[in-house]
Amino acid sequence: MPRAQDAYAQLIELEMNTVLSVAKTIDPAKYYKQWREEKAHPLWLLGHIANTNNLLINKWCCEGTSLMPKEWREKFSPDFGGGVAPRPDKDFYPNWDEVVEAYTAVTQYCVDTVPTLSDEVFAGPMRGGAPERIQERFKTVDNAIRIVTLHSAYHRGQMSMINFQD
Repeated sequence: MPRAQDAYAQLIELEMNTVLSVAKTIDPAKYYKQWREEKAHPLWLLGHIANTNNLLINKWCCEGTSLMPKEWREKFSPDFGGGVAPRPDKDFYPNWDEVVEAYTAVTQYCVDTVPTLSDEVFAGPMRGGAPERIQERFKTVDNAIRIVTLHSAYHRGQMSMINFQD
């Protein structure tokens, strides 16, 4: 019988491939397009997904070492998570290719590492120094991985919608 860890790794990989497919379609003129001031744009959304995968799955579920530059954390965290509001300032952010590369590296690490988690770790509390507010919100490693996969799909949809808007 397949383990949940293997199934989740397959879902993360499927989502990664889908996000990367969407990322290839984004018009470079729309990398910083916002619906309204201080709202997300495609580059921010991609960096935010990478940052979330890095923190929640890599660090706080798999106890891995961060795979993203520390200075990116506040740029791609929501304001309620200690980040700064998205801005259409290309000089504030790393370039698109760097963000795609970071997203791919972080998410591939998650795909490769989630199946190595034991059943006890998988059903247990978040690890790797996850803050108490994160522990309270996500409860278990299993729950966090499920939510993060859905989170990615949600933001992928936003990227597509912004891209196809005139």
